[in-house]
Amino acid sequence: SVVAGGHGAGTGSNQLRYPYSFTWDSSPSSFLIVNHNAHNIVRWQLGTSS
Repeated sequence: SVVAGGHGAGTGSNQLRYPYSFTWDSSPSSFLIVNHNAHNIVRWQLGTSS
């Protein structure tokens, strides 16, 4: 199963650039991902495509 991908590395909300760590947040059913080289934290919600 593909979880995410297809947009290459980067700093956009649908991209990762050297992800460092992640955790599951069950309340909104989403992953919180530390996006190290983009200097941000992104939330990817289950069932969304962007």
